[in-house]
Amino acid sequence: MDRLSGLAGRLSGLRPPDVWNTPAPTLREEVARVMEGSHLPDQAWLRRAETARAVVSAGISAVLLLLVHINRSAARQGVALLVLAVLVAVAAIWTR
Repeated sequence: MDRLSGLAGRLSGLRPPDVWNTPAPTLREEVARVMEGSHLPDQAWLRRAETARAVVSAGISAVLLLLVHINRSAARQGVALLVLAVLVAVAAIWTR
């Protein structure tokens, strides 16, 4: 039992971030922070690599935020599914 309590004590520090109560920065704030680059080292290649990573990350975040926005309304979900169905149908016709 002592082993389990010791393990639980060590694992208690591995909690995920509190995304429920902590507001996230906007995409505009994230991109501005990266483009400013005050948190980056002086090496140019590291700055370019971080900027490229941030652009990819911002794109992924934008898509995920759009999905969250769509998911908040049944009408938006319907329109999104209709658009997706049309795109799939066009792709099926195009590849014949």
